[in-house]
Amino acid sequence: MNPNTWLSFLTTTIGAAATAAATDGIITGSAKQAIISAAGIAVPFVWGWFVHSNASVVQAAAAIPGVKAVEIAPTAAPELQKIAMDPTVPKVQVTSTYRS
Repeated sequence: MNPNTWLSFLTTTIGAAATAAATDGIITGSAKQAIISAAGIAVPFVWGWFVHSNASVVQAAAAIPGVKAVEIAPTAAPELQKIAMDPTVPKVQVTSTYRS
């Protein structure tokens, strides 16, 4: 498991708790229930969208113990090129040649 796994678990738990609170009558009032229900759906959705971006996936892969290097093609998206040039992420590198 990596840090993104735990954060996804946390955001899904928050969403489930918010939905349960709204539907079990812990929070009363129709407006509050609507807000909590929407938040229960939106929080995991937005977090999942962020975590599954190309840049986040590359950074997460580089953080896994045992991964030697993540190679970025010279033609990759600019956000991936930026990560490859970042000295704080040494496992992500631009390849000298592109292999498909």
